Amino acid sequence: MVQATKIILIQDLQCRLATWLKDLNKSIGLLQCTDKYYNVVGQVTNLIDVIYRYEAFTEVVTNADAITVNLQNHDEDEIFTINIDYGGTVLAAFSGTGTQDSIVQALVDEINSGTGTHGYLAINDGNVIYLWTYSGTALFTDTPNISISESDAATIELSILNANLPEKELYKILDLKNCLSLEDICNIICKIKSLLNNYNC
Repeated sequence: MVQATKIILIQDLQCRLATWLKDLNKSIGLLQCTDKYYNVVGQVTNLIDVIYRYEAFTEVVTNADAITVNLQNHDEDEIFTINIDYGGTVLAAFSGTGTQDSIVQALVDEINSGTGTHGYLAINDGNVIYLWTYSGTALFTDTPNISISESDAATIELSILNANLPEKELYKILDLKNCLSLEDICNIICKIKSLLNNYNC
C-alpha cells in the first residue's frame, strides 16, 4: 500500500461515515437509539484512526530484494568484509567481527544512513534483510552485487543469498514496519463497511 492510496482510502471511509450519519439523522433521528448510534460512531472512528496510523510506502516501490545472511560457528576474532552495491552504487561496506545479528544490524544501519545518496531503505526480519527503493531509474529486475571475504580463508563460514522480491510480496516489508499486517487492515476496512451497511436501530 502506498501513502497516497491510504489517504484516498481514509477519505472514502470518512465520506461513508458522514453520509451514513446524514442519512440516519434524516430517517430516524438520534433520540430513538442514542447509545447504539454513539457505539457505532465510536467504533468506526477508532478503526479509521488505526488505518491512519498504518505506515505505508511513501511512494510506488520500483525495486525490492531480500538478502539472507547465514553465519555459522566462528571465532570471535574472525573479520568479515561484506560489500553490497547496485551497479557500482555502494549500499553497505561492512568490515569487522560480530555475531550474525550484529552483522545484519550493522548492514541495515549503514544502508539506511546512506538512503539520501543511493535511494535504498532496509529493514530486517531475523537474518533476512529487505531492501526497497522508490527510485525512478530502478527496476524489479535489478539485483545487488554482494562480495564477501573472511580473515580465515580456509573455512567459509558466512554466506549471503539474494532473491528479488516480487511486487506481490511487498506486503512482507509493510508487515515488518507495522504491528498490523496488510491482511489485518483489509479486515478492518471490511468491518467498517459492515458496521455502516448493517446498522439497525
